[in-house]
Amino acid sequence: MVGVTLPISTVSGCDGSGRLWPRGHGLGVSGEVCNMINKKYNEFLPSMQSAEDLVSQVDSLSGNIDLLKSRIENEVTQQRFHFICI
Repeated sequence: MVGVTLPISTVSGCDGSGRLWPRGHGLGVSGEVCNMINKKYNEFLPSMQSAEDLVSQVDSLSGNIDLLKSRIENEVTQQRFHFICI
């Protein structure tokens, strides 16, 4: 899973001047709301990035497990064939 991280200004319409507006509505909201959203976003971002890192690690581990399973199955098949030929 690959995530795209955008600054809150891109996502919400907060223009850095302390104003926030819903896209397409042209309504201004106080700088306090914009600052609160930025603060919460900045608090949330590390946990989201950690979750993305964990997903990547699980995907890698899953691939390794599949590879080991395949190798074990091949070894078992070879052993069975060896015993049948004896």
